Amino acid sequence: MARITVAGVYEIRNTLSNKVYIGSSVNVKRRLAAHRQHLRRGEHATAHLQSAWDKCGESAFEFKQLIVCDKKDVLFYEQRIMDGFKSNQKEFGYNKRIVVETCAGMKLTDEHKAKIAAAVPRGEAHQYYGKRLCDKAYEVAADLKRGKPMPDEQREKISRTLHGKKKPAGFGAKISAAKKGVKYTDEQKKNMTGCWLGKKHTKERREQGAKLSFAKADEVRRLYAGGGLSQDKIAVMMQVSRRAIRNVLDGKAWA
Repeated sequence: MARITVAGVYEIRNTLSNKVYIGSSVNVKRRLAAHRQHLRRGEHATAHLQSAWDKCGESAFEFKQLIVCDKKDVLFYEQRIMDGFKSNQKEFGYNKRIVVETCAGMKLTDEHKAKIAAAVPRGEAHQYYGKRLCDKAYEVAADLKRGKPMPDEQREKISRTLHGKKKPAGFGAKISAAKKGVKYTDEQKKNMTGCWLGKKHTKERREQGAKLSFAKADEVRRLYAGGGLSQDKIAVMMQVSRRAIRNVLDGKAWA
């Protein structure tokens, strides 16, 4: 009888540190056996993993298949799950490669997403839930992104995702507390000014949350031009201050 081979993605986990090694194979059982054999002999190609094995002992490691998939998809899933566990970062795992293969242009199907979500723990189940990165880690992450503008397509996608969503209670207070006492350097102030210099809000943005609008401003001008209503009466009708009406009539607002 022919042996049944199962393709998929697997992990080798250090139960003491929770660091993982993510891999894939068209025959997971055979690949895991090979990993174990190489580690026992002290010949594993990943020195970081071999060092942890020698230090912690075989009993500290778990070998487990995470998902089953088609042979043609093993590298695709390996990349996604490796990214989810951040196993190619030394503090989280033992993988050496950042990119398994190029996944450019590939679209995730619902089935793909479900498999990856099931393999990578989320929320409180994640090993790093509630743990804050050290200041140095934040600085490294900031340096990697600094000077790299976000593509317009990505900005639009984030905007669509957040549109209409209300911030949780206490969000503003947390931001305020975090920024209290923070002093910006002259260079930071210059950069922030440069980001907004010359930019104008759209009509829709200006009307958002305002008592007046461009249509109401036109109505104010029409009522006042008729000569039958004073600025005070128009202000009462529009439920705004007299100064707001004056600014509209002087062309200082909603022009």
